[in-house]
Amino acid sequence: MKLINCTLLTACALSLAAVPAVAAEITFTGGTATFTDGTTGITNNADTLSNVAYYEEAGFRVTSEDGTLFVGNYYGLDNDVMHTHWSRNPGGGVTEVNVKRMDGLAFDLNAFNLTSNNHPGGTASGEELTYIHASVDGVHESYRVLLPPENWGGTATTVVLGPEFDRIKAFWFTTENFVDCFGMDKVMIDNIGPGQVPEPGSFALLGLALAGLAAARRTWNQS
Repeated sequence: MKLINCTLLTACALSLAAVPAVAAEITFTGGTATFTDGTTGITNNADTLSNVAYYEEAGFRVTSEDGTLFVGNYYGLDNDVMHTHWSRNPGGGVTEVNVKRMDGLAFDLNAFNLTSNNHPGGTASGEELTYIHASVDGVHESYRVLLPPENWGGTATTVVLGPEFDRIKAFWFTTENFVDCFGMDKVMIDNIGPGQVPEPGSFALLGLALAGLAAARRTWNQS
């Protein structure tokens, strides 16, 4: 019986040592939107929240520069998204949409759904110059990718990012020509990748397993 216990503890310790990555997804549903007046609201797949200064979900914060965000059921499809208008629109708007982990740690950005990237009128022209930028230090650009055009709402292009978006501390969006709308949904993030350092909780569980293994071995040697 003692041998079985030691074997089980050893297997437990080894399995915890190989804890897989813990994925996060920003769906813009169930998170907290903070308005420009300091009040807050929760997204619920029904309402559209406007004049949003920043939005928090799954440990990440989405902010904008020089304008505000819409978060919620903006397209009337019972599905929450983030949507905004660029400052190049004659009506004014944002110059940048920024996403960071709230604890400041690095993460891997895998993919997201692009729900709008178009000129006024709802139909993309094909000439939109909207970029996603990666930053390994959270401040400076380390890489950028031109996004595909996307018509206003209802449709979505899944943008899959490469290894240049691994172990980053921030990513943001900008435009370089006359683009009106930008929207996104289902931001898929893998906080740690295979072979990288596990989260603190995983260390704690591994420590407990190893401590139990050591205690079992002491009991075996004393018998």
